[in-house]
Amino acid sequence: MENKHKYISRYEKEKGGGYTFCGWRLCITRNKERYVRYYSDKTFGTPESSCKAALAERDALLAELNSGKVTDVAAFFRTRRQATY
Repeated sequence: MENKHKYISRYEKEKGGGYTFCGWRLCITRNKERYVRYYSDKTFGTPESSCKAALAERDALLAELNSGKVTDVAAFFRTRRQATY
C-alpha cells in the first residue's frame, strides 16, 4: 500500500528477524506538542483497515484543532492520548 497521507506513515518494527509490529503511525505536532498513535494491522485485520482508522483519527483531530476552539494544545493531546479505542 502506497503512503500518500499527510501525518500518517507506514511503520514496521523488526526484531529478531521477523516483524513484531506492522501498521500505521499517526503523528501530529502543534506548538511543540506531539501526538503519536499507532494502528496495528493485527488489531484492525488488514493494512487497509488500520490505515482507515488512522485517517479517521487524523481527520477528527485536525477538525478540532482547526475549529479554533482548542486553546491548550498540550491538554487537548493529553486528553486524546488517554482515550481508549
